[in-house]
Amino acid sequence: MKKLFRKELREEMKAALIGIVILTGILVQVYKNCTGHGIGSGEAVQPLMSPALHREAAWFCAVFGAVLGWLQIRAEKHPDLWAFLVHRPMTRTRILGAKIAAGLCLYALAAGLPLLGLLIMVLTPGHVAAPFEWPMTFPLAAIFLLGGVFYFVGMLTGVRQARWYGSRGFGVGPAIFAAMTVFICQEFWQAVLFVAIFGGILALAVWGSFQSVGCYRNQPMPGKLALTAAFVATATLLIGMGIIGLNNLLVPESRSFAWSDYVMTTNGIIYKVSHSQIGDPEIVGLDGKPLLDDKTGRQMKLQEFDRHSAPSQGVLSRFVRQNEWNESYMDNQRFFIPWRVADKTFWYLKRDGCLAGYDGITRRLVATLKPGGNSGGFILPEQPHGNQFNSYVLDQKWILASFTTVYLVDFENRAIQPIFIVTNDDRIGGYNYDSLSQRAVVVTRQAIYLLDFDGRVEWSVPYQPSYPSYPRISVFFLEPTNRFAVEFYPDREANETSGGTMPTRIEWLVSGKGISKILDLPKLPKSTQPNHNNLPVQELACLFLPPAFPIAFAFSGDLERNLIWLAFIPAILCGIVGWQLVRRFSFAARAQMGWVVFLLLFGIPGLLTFLSVQEWPARESCQNCKKLRVVDREKCPHCGADFAPPEKNGTEIFAPLTAD
Repeated sequence: MKKLFRKELREEMKAALIGIVILTGILVQVYKNCTGHGIGSGEAVQPLMSPALHREAAWFCAVFGAVLGWLQIRAEKHPDLWAFLVHRPMTRTRILGAKIAAGLCLYALAAGLPLLGLLIMVLTPGHVAAPFEWPMTFPLAAIFLLGGVFYFVGMLTGVRQARWYGSRGFGVGPAIFAAMTVFICQEFWQAVLFVAIFGGILALAVWGSFQSVGCYRNQPMPGKLALTAAFVATATLLIGMGIIGLNNLLVPESRSFAWSDYVMTTNGIIYKVSHSQIGDPEIVGLDGKPLLDDKTGRQMKLQEFDRHSAPSQGVLSRFVRQNEWNESYMDNQRFFIPWRVADKTFWYLKRDGCLAGYDGITRRLVATLKPGGNSGGFILPEQPHGNQFNSYVLDQKWILASFTTVYLVDFENRAIQPIFIVTNDDRIGGYNYDSLSQRAVVVTRQAIYLLDFDGRVEWSVPYQPSYPSYPRISVFFLEPTNRFAVEFYPDREANETSGGTMPTRIEWLVSGKGISKILDLPKLPKSTQPNHNNLPVQELACLFLPPAFPIAFAFSGDLERNLIWLAFIPAILCGIVGWQLVRRFSFAARAQMGWVVFLLLFGIPGLLTFLSVQEWPARESCQNCKKLRVVDREKCPHCGADFAPPEKNGTEIFAPLTAD
């Protein structure tokens, strides 16, 4: 086994070296893109959390892993070389184990060595001006493990006895599902779990196919089950993609829809804007009269109307979920948010509630700002900046808040100053700010405040209707400058539960004088979308996907339950087709029953799997009963007769002895 291991390393080392060069080039380019920009570029500079790095590393690991696995098998698929390989004095399982061990070592060398080099660069002080935590390595670790799944795809593709234009590459389905879970899972352990499950299925399928030189019939039962599961996943994926593509092709208008909304102008008047699929939006007042353009006397166009809309600041109250960093393990916002670039310093808001500043020249940590006491650190504002810095504001001061205090952050002097403190056990649930107007909207459990950057309260109104029924608030800035309006939006789920009885409330106020008017807006008509499920995506899903999928979607509320019966029609038809095939090709009784039950459970994807994994021998007429029989059976399954002996042509040198 050691000699075979060394032989595999020696033969495929060239591919590993090429992989090292390619991945190193990719990582160098991504590293330069993340760390080589100027101070004003506004881009995040932590390479480990770069979406571009995740995408390109995933593509490399998937392609290189599949190619490496295929090369290991393909090099010995010639009949003479295969015979020489499997007739070694060791079991086929140990032979395959040696090849897999060597292949995974080469993959780890080609993919792991450059990734390790990138990690060392990030860990070395002075290279990356961004925070680092060890969980930031989880995305690349999951992508690295994903390459192992595609490695088994390559091996399965190489060992299978099937046509390239047929089902030879049908093992790719589980690997694609594994790649999807790596990028959509919320936690790292979930991604690793799915990678292990799909990788285990493919590894077992490779083992079974290796025992039978890529054929299905002589495989051990675990190998058959794993190969069947892999093919079902691929067939389901292909059918799902086909349904989505057909829907997008035949129903392009599904991207448009009709809806209505209320818009406030700078003079404090509210209009209802109704958008339709065809024609210009209709703009009417609350009295139902259309808004006319003073210049033309005709109905005002939306482009002109937008110039009169009032600027606003929105705040979402989150008293219960405040300061939770629940982004995916692949998102940098789980660990930090790029905040500002000020005075040649990159500032990050970290999940521990502090501001960390990194010098843009030395790329080292130079300052940390955090509220004192038991405030728990800064909380997230309404609109974090995602993957980029807010580097377009020249002012050196900014607003941040903790649970109890609003702070003015002075980036130039690297200091924070409390400018507003809530009392009477009140709590800050959200805030937003506008650097141009130098104002901040702060929402507590009791009231809504408008502050300037000096901490002066311009006005406050009671938070009524209150949280959690009305979690979203918008403050409109009207003309003249001392007039405002506060809009309270109902919680969507609570409003739907109540049957739409929770109105949107507007309060008009004047700074220094209080609330002047309160109005509950009429209920808007329900948004109408062309039902792109009518093409009918739901019906197609019921007809073409395994019955278990429509049933699960129906009970989860994503599918109408009266459509479940459609899922059983193709399943029954596939069962009938399968029953005819297994009888026609003389399957054993146990195999006949197993395949029919399988087709009833998995429908059309099951039928595609059945046709793909099985070998279908030729048939010829029996000399005795004249019925078609498969040529790989010694006796006719209909009458039990043997094959007729070949006709004599005079070249026979052996003849049966006959008695004198």
